[in-house]
Amino acid sequence: GSAKGDPIEVDRFINVISSICESIDRLLATFRAQINAVVNKYESREVPTLDKDYRMLLESIQSLVGYSRMHGDDEKFLRKIRERIDDLAESLENYQLQVIDYSEDTSAWFEKVSSPNTLQTKMVFPAIVKDGVAVLMGKVFVPAN
Repeated sequence: GSAKGDPIEVDRFINVISSICESIDRLLATFRAQINAVVNKYESREVPTLDKDYRMLLESIQSLVGYSRMHGDDEKFLRKIRERIDDLAESLENYQLQVIDYSEDTSAWFEKVSSPNTLQTKMVFPAIVKDGVAVLMGKVFVPAN
């Protein structure tokens, strides 16, 4: 070849560029098809529902609400509601969930909220725990400093 180089073979150069572009187009089409397959699989999967997957929990809620609506003026109401609420908490055990009250040992599972109206630590609601991990953090009021 000369110092200036050989002249470019235009047709050959265009064919190389064309085949590179076709390869990129095929890669993009494959990528899009894979993304669509993932989206379709995700969208078509069956989502858990209370009525199918959490029937015992739903029955406990049904029992609590039903008793409240039917016996709201009954003198045994408070005792019965407490029993139903305890039943509801126990029904969570069917799903390997525990309802844990606040203590020094369980404090890691609780969000602490400073309150000027409290003189001592007071549980607002318990933690829901599964396999030693808080699924739902409990909440306690602590005295404001």
